[in-house]
Amino acid sequence: MSYAPTQQDADQFVLAAAKGDLAAAAEFLDQYPAFSNVVNSSGATALAMAAANEQTEIAKLLLAKGAWIDKRDEKGMTPLMFAVLNGCTKTAETLLDKGAAIDAKDHTGWTILMQAAHAGLTDSVKFLLEKGAATDWVDENEQTAEMLARWGGHHAIADLIDGWSILPSGEEKEPPRAETPVKDLTAERLEKLKNQRPKQSPFTKPKP
Repeated sequence: MSYAPTQQDADQFVLAAAKGDLAAAAEFLDQYPAFSNVVNSSGATALAMAAANEQTEIAKLLLAKGAWIDKRDEKGMTPLMFAVLNGCTKTAETLLDKGAAIDAKDHTGWTILMQAAHAGLTDSVKFLLEKGAATDWVDENEQTAEMLARWGGHHAIADLIDGWSILPSGEEKEPPRAETPVKDLTAERLEKLKNQRPKQSPFTKPKP
């Protein structure tokens, strides 16, 4: 009679991924191939945990075994979001190379760039801009990443995003294509938006 894996097994597997225990993770996957997309008791996948803790080799193993690269948790957070927002750029590079969506939105309508800008994560914002993240997407309140940065008091980040269309040589850089481009904003509309309180980022590091 075959053994049916339990939630405790899933928790141990996700914890192994978070800690970078490659041998244990590989053994789990050999026994239970479907574990590549299993979630722990906190709702986090092994790939999300690996991404949030810069466990690049574990991430590569999971992807090779069929892990869904853009699988979202209950808040709409993807593994790439966890990697970038935790400063795990090596794993983020791996996810992007494998096709992760850099402009994916969480359940509040925020892209990774919006989350990083609002949180004041300068290095993460620079990383995303260098990788081609769209700067002109808007959330449900028609707020861009630049607006969210300014309302969060991160004016240097807002200026960085605003000036990203200009290359060091002064040559105009073609703006990224946006799913939801910014509409023409009148002065009255901008003033109205300034008085709106931006949503809080849903980002929290997944629990092992």
